[in-house]
Amino acid sequence: SLPYDEDVLSLIYSLRAKSDLSNNRWNAFAQDTWRFKTKAGLFNLTYGLRLTSWDWNKETLLSPRLSVGFLPAKTEKWTFRFARVSTTKHLFTRRYATRRSSTARLR
Repeated sequence: SLPYDEDVLSLIYSLRAKSDLSNNRWNAFAQDTWRFKTKAGLFNLTYGLRLTSWDWNKETLLSPRLSVGFLPAKTEKWTFRFARVSTTKHLFTRRYATRRSSTARLR
């Protein structure tokens, strides 16, 4: 153990490192809406794509989106909507675990 001194910070050893960590994320999306009216009410169909790219882990994801809405003709107080998004889980945690030992567990 090192002798204690209030005025001096003594270390047994130290490491020096200079790191520069930079990354870029890009997002883009395209969307369109198609509306048509029937005797039952107004239908809204919205569809699109979202593109996400991250250069730190060289990952690019494409996720389609779809939304269908219905406004009944009998009342303007109600709107029914169904939406679906298909996404891909980011693989960062899985890649990190495989770099470590084979006994590493994800929590």
